[in-house]
Amino acid sequence: MKGLCINNDIGKALDFYGDLTAKEFQLDVISYGTLVNGLCKTGKTRCAVKLPQNMARGRLKPNLVMYSTIIDGFCKEGLITEASDLFHEMIGHGISPNVVTYNSLINGLCCMYKWLEAAKLFNQMRLKGINPNVCTFNILVDAFCKEGSVTKVEAVVGMMMKYDIKPDVVTYNTLIDEYCWINNVDKSRVV
Repeated sequence: MKGLCINNDIGKALDFYGDLTAKEFQLDVISYGTLVNGLCKTGKTRCAVKLPQNMARGRLKPNLVMYSTIIDGFCKEGLITEASDLFHEMIGHGISPNVVTYNSLINGLCCMYKWLEAAKLFNQMRLKGINPNVCTFNILVDAFCKEGSVTKVEAVVGMMMKYDIKPDVVTYNTLIDEYCWINNVDKSRVV
């Protein structure tokens, strides 16, 4: 299945999965995870979300990686409500989200211009004792740059320093792009 997924032949991977389950072959969590990843990467997240449900009927239970992959897939497809519902379902099943899960949701919310909700989720993450990483901060820097809120960008960069997280090339490129955009807008007003 992994080879078929890597080659973007998700149809054949699903057929192979169907053949195996028809023969009552028991797949392991890694096999399910491989198929979930392949489906999500090809934009078939609605199909991928059915696999953990199939697993739950057997002895296997979906894990954090599987849920996070599907949540990320939903976010990339702009299906924030579905991602949020699955996030809460995951927690309801006793699986605690990690920084990757939160980053996916925060990024999904930012892409939908729901910056206030993204900021609330960021604060919720911190209250649960999950420390943000450079990726988390880059998502917020990008979102607040797009919003045009220099004050919020400065606050996020300041918070990075507080967490002793050094800005990386993504952070600097985002800041430079925003600075150049603002600078061009200001020049066009003068001309």
